[in-house]
Amino acid sequence: MHRSREWNFAGRLVERLGENSALIEAASGHTIRASEIAELIVGFGAGFLSSGLRPDDRVLISCGVNPSSVLGYLGAMYAG
Repeated sequence: MHRSREWNFAGRLVERLGENSALIEAASGHTIRASEIAELIVGFGAGFLSSGLRPDDRVLISCGVNPSSVLGYLGAMYAG
């Protein structure tokens, strides 16, 4: 099934991040700037694809409440 760009939430998010966007970990105050967020999401997505996964494959991701889990989840969505 062909999916449009509008379907990919993480792809739209990467495109829409403004220079003042940030991901902030509440517990530590660690801030990840917009340019880093986009790079990390794309990197996680590339990692899924380079491991042999393909769009529409199913993946189980165990997520904690931390930036890495959020970025990994968005990377999986970005990869399809």
